[in-house]
Amino acid sequence: YAGARVYSAEVGITTALVRSEQSETWVDPIAGFGARYRTDRWAFDLRADVGGFGISSELCWSVTLGVAYRCTRVFWLAGGYRWLDIDFESGGGPFLDVQLSGPFFALVFNW
Repeated sequence: YAGARVYSAEVGITTALVRSEQSETWVDPIAGFGARYRTDRWAFDLRADVGGFGISSELCWSVTLGVAYRCTRVFWLAGGYRWLDIDFESGGGPFLDVQLSGPFFALVFNW
């Protein structure tokens, strides 16, 4: 797949003498792939993408691993883990090099 990811970051610092805040919003082009293995009751997902390419971020990437169980015809319980890495530097503005990761859980409705 190909697309875009929109980010909005706000960083602030407050001391007794100074209060400073900076914010930045940018869009990264991304390209990735997804794979799914599905049985009657179970679904296993893998998604990965890379982007930025120096256009907005220097580099960004994400990987998502997920599993879902079909409870009824239209409801699924899902969970997994996601990693997201962003290396962003604007011309003279803020610099952001961050890695975010953690589990997710969802109740999915498929019509």
